[in-house]
Amino acid sequence: MNPFYITPETIMNRLSRVHKGKQLQIADVIEWAAECTTEYIEDFDSMVRYDDILLTADSRGRFYLPCLVYRILDIHSGSTRVPFLKKQGYIVLTDSSSKTVLMNYVGIPTTDNGELLIDKNHAQAVEAFIVHQLYYEDYLNQKLHPNMWQTIQMKLENELVASKSSFRHWDQSKFDTIEAIRGNMVPELARTPLFKLYNVAGK
Repeated sequence: MNPFYITPETIMNRLSRVHKGKQLQIADVIEWAAECTTEYIEDFDSMVRYDDILLTADSRGRFYLPCLVYRILDIHSGSTRVPFLKKQGYIVLTDSSSKTVLMNYVGIPTTDNGELLIDKNHAQAVEAFIVHQLYYEDYLNQKLHPNMWQTIQMKLENELVASKSSFRHWDQSKFDTIEAIRGNMVPELARTPLFKLYNVAGK
């Protein structure tokens, strides 16, 4: 078991034990987990780079993107970069009729089997996002009390904020950097002209 990551399947099992009246599907959980991670949390430090990933166009010339893509670095064919336009969930080429291209991108890490890995720092936010998606239709159809919906929304907002301020994965070098920054914020009194100290004190 990886101590730093959690899988969508584990998240689904957690939520299923609590929200027994909802039928969770693993495909939905994967899509929602990826959406939350790439569009709301956007923790670039937790992403990894993928090179030369093959994409194949459909009959309409659309190259559909994996849900784990956060940022496309480039699209190319051999050594030639290919211009493209990014749409919602897919790309189209603007100056090429190629049916296959290669993509370099930054995205969510995966296991060797291609299963998404969600940073444990983000797990609570991802779970809150999935709960939000689960009950959104109920809210629209007035099957959910407004106070309950407000609670779900607030939980999501709080968890998204918390996911961007966790120190769980920091190593010593990151803490040393913060300490250095804090140290630089403290004036070095021995090097500060006396007239400045006098003025600061309001004399």
